[in-house]
Amino acid sequence: MIDKISRLAKGAMLKAMPGHITCDEFEGFIAEYFEGELPAAQRQIFDMHLKICQDCRAYLKAYRNTIELGRTAFAQGDAPVPDDMPHDLVAAILDARSSKA
Repeated sequence: MIDKISRLAKGAMLKAMPGHITCDEFEGFIAEYFEGELPAAQRQIFDMHLKICQDCRAYLKAYRNTIELGRTAFAQGDAPVPDDMPHDLVAAILDARSSKA
């Protein structure tokens, strides 16, 4: 509950600052960021948020790692799953594979 309250307070503070976005807005830009489709002005705001928000830096790192793990899993076809691969991630990848088939 405290994390949610602090996130809302941080969001309100950032929203009041010109040229800044909230953490929720930041999350909305991630897909475009990774696709290289984020317009320059939004990219600058995105980068500024990264500089001041430790939580979103950690979120972006986890997001990037998830993408890389997914790419690795699909690139290797039926290769064995590494022992350190989180079970829920394996399940999500397998579910995504079966829904595309």
